Amino acid sequence: MIDNNDIISHLVKRTGKIQGVVISGGEPTLQPRLKDNCKKIKSMGFKVKLDTNGTNPAIIKELIEEKLIDYIAMDVKAPPKKYKDLCGLNFDDVKESFEIIKNFENHEFRTTFYPLLDASDIRDIIKMTGTKNYYLQQYRPISDNSPSSYESESIRKLCQDLKIKYRGI
Repeated sequence: MIDNNDIISHLVKRTGKIQGVVISGGEPTLQPRLKDNCKKIKSMGFKVKLDTNGTNPAIIKELIEEKLIDYIAMDVKAPPKKYKDLCGLNFDDVKESFEIIKNFENHEFRTTFYPLLDASDIRDIIKMTGTKNYYLQQYRPISDNSPSSYESESIRKLCQDLKIKYRGI
């Protein structure tokens, strides 16, 4: 684990060279010092982006209300009917976060196009999210045992047909 003081020291050296900090990895909303860290980063003049899976709506709401984040991105793993099967959570576990984020001006939703999802699943997600702030991301296998990813061109075509944004690897 990286020490907080090392992070702040690193940011001090970057003042004037970078505009913002992305807080991600694991699930940052589960970290007890997240709010304090956001306050410190904001006090240094940086913008803060939070990447989340949406499992902690209370802290997301606090961060937004206290203006400690400037942008938030939430991973929508699957349509509600497949959430439990694909990621072990009921969609109800993240629905409150989804609703909070949906009403925050600077947000995005994104789905990694895992091979167990198909075009109809993406359409179902778009019905919830809309197309304006929604991105479909290329899945990347992490081992030889991982399922193969969809071809980039077929994903690009789907995104074009659905009028959504594409993020490759």
